Amino acid sequence: MQDLDYCDENGNLYDKGENVPCPFCRTEEFIEYDPFSWVDHFCEEMEENGDVITDSMKQCAKQKARQFYLDWIEIVRAYIDNNNKNINKIEKLAEEYNATFAQLTVIESELTKECQKYVYWDTVQVSITGGGAPIVKAREEIDAVPLEDFVDHVNKHGNMSECAYGHLACV
Repeated sequence: MQDLDYCDENGNLYDKGENVPCPFCRTEEFIEYDPFSWVDHFCEEMEENGDVITDSMKQCAKQKARQFYLDWIEIVRAYIDNNNKNINKIEKLAEEYNATFAQLTVIESELTKECQKYVYWDTVQVSITGGGAPIVKAREEIDAVPLEDFVDHVNKHGNMSECAYGHLACV
């Protein structure tokens, strides 16, 4: 297992002289290595209780440490799996968002072409505001018209005059 804290100023990994076995790939070697010194911890705990450490007590401390490591590995693996699920969810949502945005761009372009058919006095652009509202914006005008109002007006009157645009943009 590489420890990325052990890099030189150029980002090259170097061996710190300690090779801790991977807890997932080489579980038994990892437990035997006892990187968190749990066997010593459990032995010290027994000594603090007034016990004399015998071979059988040391074996008991190794069993406790083994169980601790197995539990720890299970917790870390569950944490990694959960993070991977979250990452997969983020990736999936990002893909959906990008695909939807690509479709939206095509629709905006087509909608702009259609709206332009009803405006002869300026060039218009359909877009979405930061708040998500679709609008029609004439290039030479300061204000925009909500797309729904633009469509309603064109349906009633057959076109969008500059005067009507100005009125709808101010409402």
